[in-house]
Amino acid sequence: MTITVLRFPRVLGCALALGLLSACVTVQPPPLPFGLAQGNQLYNGQIHPGDHHMEVTVAGKNFEGFYIQSNSTAFSQALWPRRGFPNDTVTNISSNAARAVMTAADGERLYCDFMFEGNRALGECKSSTDANFQLLAPVH
Repeated sequence: MTITVLRFPRVLGCALALGLLSACVTVQPPPLPFGLAQGNQLYNGQIHPGDHHMEVTVAGKNFEGFYIQSNSTAFSQALWPRRGFPNDTVTNISSNAARAVMTAADGERLYCDFMFEGNRALGECKSSTDANFQLLAPVH
């Protein structure tokens, strides 16, 4: 009986430690491949949703940068209290529109405006040398 009593706290302690460890580990969403189309050319890149990072290679030149998604928070208050309803409400609003800037080692930049939904994205990019691209995801 003492063996069972000693094992149970050990098993419980290990389960709690594993639970706390798994709660501390965050799982990053997988990268989303995208393409920049210019005429008949298609240049491949990736959007990393976890850290809002983007990268693409255009004509052998690597561009890296970040994107920002539009988010806002709205607060509202009830003018009179009602039974069963909260007096104050907070609403977080996330848009599916984003803007990005990516920079190459030589200082050339790509500025992108795009919309996304799930694993799909569509938008436009323009370089600092006035080249225009169509941003597409998924790439077929």
